[in-house]
Amino acid sequence: MPTTAAGRIDPRTARLLEVESASTDALSIVITMVLVDLLVVGTVSVSRPFVALGRELGVGVGVGLLAAAALLLVMPTLKKNPHTYTTFLAAMLVVYGATSQLDGSGAMAVLTAALLVGNASSIVPRLIPGAHAEAFVTDPRARVMHDQMSFFIKSFFFVLIGLMFPTSFRLILLGAIPVLFLLAARIPAVQLATRRLGLSKKQF
Repeated sequence: MPTTAAGRIDPRTARLLEVESASTDALSIVITMVLVDLLVVGTVSVSRPFVALGRELGVGVGVGLLAAAALLLVMPTLKKNPHTYTTFLAAMLVVYGATSQLDGSGAMAVLTAALLVGNASSIVPRLIPGAHAEAFVTDPRARVMHDQMSFFIKSFFFVLIGLMFPTSFRLILLGAIPVLFLLAARIPAVQLATRRLGLSKKQF
């Protein structure tokens, strides 16, 4: 995502990559947690993984929608508050914890709520005629705080990846093979998903 911002990529392509990056991160966490749960329980039911995945995603999206609706009600009053971002971050932690207690995906709940709140300036006027889009625009100070938080999180994230990187050639090969497979599968998937966007070869 930082690379797309610095590379002067077409806004439509950059936004598509940002949404994909955020959604795949959440889905990776959800699917991994479901698989770990299956390994712990030791069930042999074929339908259980799909039921568990559907339940976690459904609960996560539902709680995320409710949280976004609640945040949108108070968002105009917090617009000039210097602690707006801190309040939003605390709310997301509560949403994550509450969703986890309901056996849902906390990551999906936070993703759903954040997407709706982040795009409230364009969503709310369409749902509520007469609503002022300016009241739901993210405060510039919140964006600065968000950039700082993102920097620290990404820094720790990549440091941990470096520390956990295997030194065994066998493990590296086992990781490289599925990466190449996914890269090959991504080409037709992207072509299919963007066939109606009118992207040029350079943008693609």
